Amino acid sequence: PVLVAVGKRAKVIGIYSPIARCLKTSLALTMGQQLARDGKVLYVNFEVLTGFRSLIEGDGKGDLSDILYFFRQENFGVMRLKSIVCDWKDMDYIPPVKYPEDLEQLTGEEAANLVECLSSECGYEYIIADLGQVICSMVPVLEKCDIIYMPVKEDGVSSAKLEEFEQYLDVTRHEDLKQRILRVKLPYHSSFGRRDTYMEQLLWGELGDYVRKLLKGVPWK
Repeated sequence: PVLVAVGKRAKVIGIYSPIARCLKTSLALTMGQQLARDGKVLYVNFEVLTGFRSLIEGDGKGDLSDILYFFRQENFGVMRLKSIVCDWKDMDYIPPVKYPEDLEQLTGEEAANLVECLSSECGYEYIIADLGQVICSMVPVLEKCDIIYMPVKEDGVSSAKLEEFEQYLDVTRHEDLKQRILRVKLPYHSSFGRRDTYMEQLLWGELGDYVRKLLKGVPWK
């Protein structure tokens, strides 16, 4: 991948929800692909188990574990990133960790510092941060986001989880995050064919249409 000139800070888009099985990663991948049609995008997945490796096969140069290692050693920069980043169509991505243990020691502050470094020093226009469900470790990353898309569902348990999440933000004095959170009710896929064409189906199916309409109202796009 060829990085654009370093200078202007990238817009950081967080994709997060306390609700499981809400198409969160599908939204992140679709949005990343769509934004990459007219800007330089880096997709980063901070989940323990992503399924991403089965959808897109990278070239084995490295993954997020290596990025974290170099970052902790204060030996990270654009060239290190460039040696690990892979691309799918127009979207760049850091391959996710192979083993869950690699994220166990990752603190929220460390993840937030990495996101800030990626957005301010690595020459991208958009950073898509696909975040896991552990609230306490993700709040510092959410603070770095310009906007947070939160897929929601309408059943009772999901509503209760959303209420608990907002209460957590209040108790921990992160109420300001609420102003950056946009709840989205995503269209569920009607049907899909082969897994190896899943990414194309995301972009040109119902979810792709939804994302394109969603991004039309974004002032910084």
